[in-house]
Amino acid sequence: MQVKLSVNEVLVAGYVGMRRNAEASYKHREMRFPERNVGELWGNHIESAHAELVVSKALGIYWGFGVNTFHNPDIADTNLEVRWSSRDDVKIRPDDSGIIVSVKGRCPDYEIMGWIYASEGQAEQFKYSKEPVCYFVPHKHLRPFHSLEALLEKKKQERLNMEGK
Repeated sequence: MQVKLSVNEVLVAGYVGMRRNAEASYKHREMRFPERNVGELWGNHIESAHAELVVSKALGIYWGFGVNTFHNPDIADTNLEVRWSSRDDVKIRPDDSGIIVSVKGRCPDYEIMGWIYASEGQAEQFKYSKEPVCYFVPHKHLRPFHSLEALLEKKKQERLNMEGK
């Protein structure tokens, strides 16, 4: 699914990404993967924040604008983790749970590549052979995004039915 961010969306999500990087720098957080080029992490934080907004926009749900929300879903009130990459696979960590949504592209044009349950992506066949341990799942193994929309709508209806009883 193709999604284009507006100028205001780019600016707001860009601020969130810059804040994430600035706080990580000032708190001397250890990088999971080393920076190959100067400034690469700034760009990755910004593109990742854009990707989270892209998925929220496509689903029509509130993003949450999270900073320092480690081990919490990227999108408020869901179990969604959003991963941006320029690669043809999605990275999943051993401590990930819930649903991983993969996004590619560059500001302001993005494509949601699909989704996978983290537990499925943590299969031995996707395991990276070097430290740090993680898994790289090729996009061809992802479910189509429209099936996530249907799953979330079903869960929403179930929740509403439970609240109505």
